[in-house]
Amino acid sequence: MAPDRCGQSQLSFADTETTLVIASQCVILVDGLGARRAESAADRLLRLENTARMPILEILIAEASRRGFSRILLLTSRGASAVVPFARELDQSRRFRCRIEVLVMPERYDLAGSLRFAAPRLEEQFALLDGHTWFDFNWLDLAVALWSLPTAAAVLALRREPQASHGGVAVLDGEKVVSFEPGERHPVKLVSAGILMCRRTVLEHLPAADPGETGVLRKLAVEGRLGGRVYDGLFVDMEASAGTEQVLADIPQIRQRPAAFLDRDGVLNVDHGYVHQPRQLTWIPGAVDAVKWLNDRGYYVFVITNQAGVARGYFGEDDVRRFHAHLAGELRGAGASIDDFRFCPHHPEATVTSYRTACHWRKPQPGMILDLLQHWPIVVHRSFVIGDKSSDVQAADAAGIRGYQFTPGNLRELVESIDASNDGQAP
Repeated sequence: MAPDRCGQSQLSFADTETTLVIASQCVILVDGLGARRAESAADRLLRLENTARMPILEILIAEASRRGFSRILLLTSRGASAVVPFARELDQSRRFRCRIEVLVMPERYDLAGSLRFAAPRLEEQFALLDGHTWFDFNWLDLAVALWSLPTAAAVLALRREPQASHGGVAVLDGEKVVSFEPGERHPVKLVSAGILMCRRTVLEHLPAADPGETGVLRKLAVEGRLGGRVYDGLFVDMEASAGTEQVLADIPQIRQRPAAFLDRDGVLNVDHGYVHQPRQLTWIPGAVDAVKWLNDRGYYVFVITNQAGVARGYFGEDDVRRFHAHLAGELRGAGASIDDFRFCPHHPEATVTSYRTACHWRKPQPGMILDLLQHWPIVVHRSFVIGDKSSDVQAADAAGIRGYQFTPGNLRELVESIDASNDGQAP
């Protein structure tokens, strides 16, 4: 067992003093963006579980949490009797580093009505998800797209669909959606994937009467207020009748990903010596690009770092966590994220007596890596460790994972070369 005071994963993005430039609120419409059926699907949403016993709604919350969304707002109407206790139990369990709230609408609204009802709770920027779909891509890249389009009220995630869509396909001019047209007119059919990144100004452009998601999107497109970016990835639609249960049963395997375990000082940030204050953060060349590239490729990204400065009494564990929150905030501003952090504050010759121990989390021991392997669905044979010291490589070897020692250079170039050596296959 690791000592109780080794650094765990409970990093609170909500408490960071960093000013995030990317939305920290994620709104999930449990009744669906388009309110596609007259009956509520909330109970079905919770009932359809995969073999890992994780409801699809919990998967969406988990995916939002690992990307740094610290506030989750669930919008529901009918079926609230199932959603409210589910959300309360999930929030109280502290399984995810976010706050989960439920807003119960008095009746089932369309998309425009749902947004109007939720208006007092909406922040200046927010992600908006269809609670019946899961599109597996780097959601934070959509937030970057929103910032690149200052006149857009929202940016829509698009996916390629071989069949004509009943709601029409999106027509792009650069990264602006200019219209929605019948699918048979377009050989490449781009359709809504059920994820929007919104500014609060979207409320000013809602139609008075809306038949569903399509009506809102069409109006935004006509007014030049809708952006769009195309992504590839697994797409699950619970409203689709064919094969949904089988896809959900396969999700535990689908969620398995390779992981990049990154040392911190000397790999992500310049090692000035006992770095622990946000003002000391200086990025290694290519580090931010490397993390985003790994996110886009589907890797889990973890930080594993020895922090002997705590053992020597130079700073405390809370200083380490604040620095990690600051680092995570800056990464989110570039559309990148760290899935989890581990740090070891112990040292066998510690000045602070309570930290004086030969901890198996301290590299070259593999404890931090092994702990992450227990908590995340990781494809070990495709994973790797990057550190700037031989102790990092030794820890990787002890955990049965490939290790690479980083020398001064560009971190993105290194991770790309490592991935290319991984049989040249996408994760």
